[in-house]
Amino acid sequence: MRRFIGFKELSILLLSGVLIILMTCLVQAQGTPKYGGVLRNVEGAGPPGSIGWPPMAVGNDALGMKPVLECFIREDSQGKIHPWLAESWEIAPDQSSLTFNLRKGIKFHDGSDLTAEVARFGLQAYKDAKKAGTSSWTSIEAVDKYSVKINLSSYENTLMGQFAGNMGSIVSKEAVEKNGIEWARLNPVGTGPFKFVSFQRDVVTKYVKNENYWVKDRPYLDAVELHVIKDPMTQQATMRAGEAEVLATEWGKMAADLKALGFKLLSAASGTVSLLPDSANADSPFANKKVREAVEYAIDREALVKAKGYGFFSAAYQFPPPSNSAYDPNFKGRVYNPEMAKKLLAEAGYPNGFQTKIIPMPFGLDKDVMVAFQSYLGQVGIKVELDFVPYSRYSEYRMKGWHNSILCQPIGLFPNFNRTLEWYFSADSPQFPSLKRPDGFQGLLVESLGATDFDVDKARKVVKKMFDEAMIIPIHDTGRAYVHQKYVYGTGHMAWGSWTNWRPDEAWLDK
Repeated sequence: MRRFIGFKELSILLLSGVLIILMTCLVQAQGTPKYGGVLRNVEGAGPPGSIGWPPMAVGNDALGMKPVLECFIREDSQGKIHPWLAESWEIAPDQSSLTFNLRKGIKFHDGSDLTAEVARFGLQAYKDAKKAGTSSWTSIEAVDKYSVKINLSSYENTLMGQFAGNMGSIVSKEAVEKNGIEWARLNPVGTGPFKFVSFQRDVVTKYVKNENYWVKDRPYLDAVELHVIKDPMTQQATMRAGEAEVLATEWGKMAADLKALGFKLLSAASGTVSLLPDSANADSPFANKKVREAVEYAIDREALVKAKGYGFFSAAYQFPPPSNSAYDPNFKGRVYNPEMAKKLLAEAGYPNGFQTKIIPMPFGLDKDVMVAFQSYLGQVGIKVELDFVPYSRYSEYRMKGWHNSILCQPIGLFPNFNRTLEWYFSADSPQFPSLKRPDGFQGLLVESLGATDFDVDKARKVVKKMFDEAMIIPIHDTGRAYVHQKYVYGTGHMAWGSWTNWRPDEAWLDK
């Protein structure tokens, strides 16, 4: 485990980061980057509404932050950490603190300076919001003008990766204090390659080139636009008409069709589509483990992925997907068995079934698959209403709870799987309050997080606990695909940790 980043180690890290960027560019491009142009990105859902204040950010807000707000560090898709706004860092020998040493001379878009006090301000706000991953932070202090220290009550091996995402996104303290948090939510002021211009919810977010960006000769683009188009057919038509440069989609028909038409496709596994039942409310049928097991037995995953996977999906009997090191190849799951499902329902006191709802996340899911869930569960007596709600409503369910129903969404995959477990399911995570964390789950998770480095065996014990208690019901692996016009290069999509991370500073157009 790295304790201190000295010159030699820093050189190695910087070199590895450069190599990754070069490899990405070589895959995507042949030639010299060009300046100019507007990169229009299309997403199926836009930021919910906190693109400038990380402690309030949820889901796709991270997409809206990326061109403007930058992080202490960057994490690549293999989980390796690279310096960014922090040029080095130190973990105390007794693991009691983490200190970031910031680069000097970096300015925010409002002209204010990046200092340790600015970084401390943002980290303190994140801790005060009691966000997942901060419960072990005892205090945050600016050691000197460019060094900020986080004191720890305990060490977790997910610690570093957190600072490559929302938690590590640094905003202008001066702008927030001058204008207030409500203003900051929709007016991001960062150090990034692009400056915020405007936000139209569920329509478009616009950014313009930062002429004073701290990285020499970057960015290449004049502007970036994040467009929201919810209808898949309109998304495809927009790309085919050349009215957008990049389309974010999921594994499935859209990705397969556009690839066949000659578009470039950058793709990787991003998580597992899962059902999350209301198991925490005692009067919910799903509070009974046998009911949750029955749901799992009732769904024919193999038939689903054959019909709707388009060569991308595989059936999921455990969480996480095979691409992650925590996946256990010797694991045996609950395979399709409708008679077993009926038997378990009868034993649970529901011989004639019951009525419920499935509430799908508004993006990243195939509606035909939701209809298939409805049909499969109906065949064993569980009558399902599909409740398609807007993202704002879904976010309320996700953060405030739901009753006698099932949420369905992809559970995102971080390079360090412990971070996935911590982000979504830890006892101190604010997400999914109607999902019961079974007895013993948190203890196993804490043990896995506390290992000096990621421990596969400890992570697999957490996964087995989730399976044994039918805590969530994995259905199929899923992935994120970024469809590019042939003239788009250097975006870095799917090469940098979470699917929301990319390289707007390196992207360029050859047209």
